[in-house]
Amino acid sequence: MAEWNYNNMNHLSLNLPPSFQPENSSSGSYFNHPVSAPLNFGNPSQIRYSNSKFQFGSDSAHDSLILPTSSSYEMSWEISKTVNQHVVLPMVTEPQQQWLNTMNQRKLDQHFLDNFIQVRIIPRNSLPSDQMNEFRDLVKEAKRLTDRLKVAQEASKVCENPNDSHELDQIKERLEFVNEQIEDLATSKEIKEKLTKRKEKREWLKRKKERQKKEAEEALVRRENLHRLIDDQTEAIRRKELSRKKSLEAKREADVILGEVRRKRNDTQRIGQLLQSLRDLRALRARSLELGRALFSKQEDTDHFNSTLDQLDVIIKKKSADYEEEEKTLTSMMNDHNDSKKSEGVIQ
Repeated sequence: MAEWNYNNMNHLSLNLPPSFQPENSSSGSYFNHPVSAPLNFGNPSQIRYSNSKFQFGSDSAHDSLILPTSSSYEMSWEISKTVNQHVVLPMVTEPQQQWLNTMNQRKLDQHFLDNFIQVRIIPRNSLPSDQMNEFRDLVKEAKRLTDRLKVAQEASKVCENPNDSHELDQIKERLEFVNEQIEDLATSKEIKEKLTKRKEKREWLKRKKERQKKEAEEALVRRENLHRLIDDQTEAIRRKELSRKKSLEAKREADVILGEVRRKRNDTQRIGQLLQSLRDLRALRARSLELGRALFSKQEDTDHFNSTLDQLDVIIKKKSADYEEEEKTLTSMMNDHNDSKKSEGVIQ
């Protein structure tokens, strides 16, 4: 017995009739290719199938039909040498037509389900956004209707008009409908989450604003304190510089005064020495006159001279003592000032 080799099936080509190829169906593509088969494939009585029925239920068109294998049938004759002859299959039988119809229907059903699922698939983020937009629009419309209702009620109080009452009823009905829509959307989980997040965001922004305001106030207080500290330090430096300048000026004036006092003291000392020299000179002249038996001054003149010199000596001594005391005082003050400067330098 010869077996059908599926790898070398180029010896025959199978031409299917037009009625076997379904139109507008994707399953027809599986039957549009020429298939090689033995010469007696058209004789069903000479072929033994493993199953007399076709199996359905698979998702793909390839698995829905179980093709015969090498062990599913036996050939009762030897293949002749003229195997290149073309054969034409007989007309499609009723089971085959049912199978094709079933396959086509399954393809159509699958295509419908795919389209239905694709249409029903909605992005997760778009639904809450659309609902929020709708919720926002409804809230705005409710506010607008409320304002219109107030205006219409005030107008109806002024002048009664049946048209106004009809308009009021319409506004009330529309407002009730909008409020019902708002309540329905408010009960949605997504809307609640959105509203909760927005409320939390508003509270966070409020806390952030308060924190920023508090930080700005604290920064202003710190800036004022810093400016006050800078002003205090600047004033301290200015006072210190002014004190230094004053001390230098006082030292300069003290040096001038001390120098003047010392000059006056030296002058008084020179005057005292000059008076003593005059006294010695008069005594020498008087002695020389006595030795030479010459004329000499009267006693009255001598007494007047001595008296005058004594008065001048008293004045000179008093001035000299005053100048010495003043010099000591200025020297002591300058020494104290220098000592204070040295101590301030050590502390700094």
